[in-house]
Amino acid sequence: MSTADKQIRRLVETFVRDLEGLVRQAALESVSEALGGAVRPKRAPASPTRVIGTPKKVSKGATSPATSKKEAGGGERRGRRSTRELETMAAAILGYVKSNPGQRAEQIKAALKIDAADWSLPVKMLLDERRLVTRGQKRSTSYELGPAANG
Repeated sequence: MSTADKQIRRLVETFVRDLEGLVRQAALESVSEALGGAVRPKRAPASPTRVIGTPKKVSKGATSPATSKKEAGGGERRGRRSTRELETMAAAILGYVKSNPGQRAEQIKAALKIDAADWSLPVKMLLDERRLVTRGQKRSTSYELGPAANG
């Protein structure tokens, strides 16, 4: 085994070890929240090895990937959305496109205050049902009512 292969293997093993610690920490924090803060999770020890390409310091105000959305000041991320929630969002998107045909996803999301994570599934449903159709490609894709939207 070459020296480069050994270094790669060592970095991967360190990454996996650090990831395991973060997963355990997240699980303990979830249990602690569910129990009303009765369990105090230990912090994962900092890794002595720095993985190439990662910053040594995180500037003030920035969040690391390990920081939860709640800690970052965002809302709590829910689990799966119900069919009703998806249908409500799809109806809002369809209503907006009906009164503003030819708008791009970026414009629709901004107008309806929908984040990217909540956008994909309702739009996919509308496209699959042919209630929406697209024109263009990539970032220039615009949305219009489809043939099934009137039914």
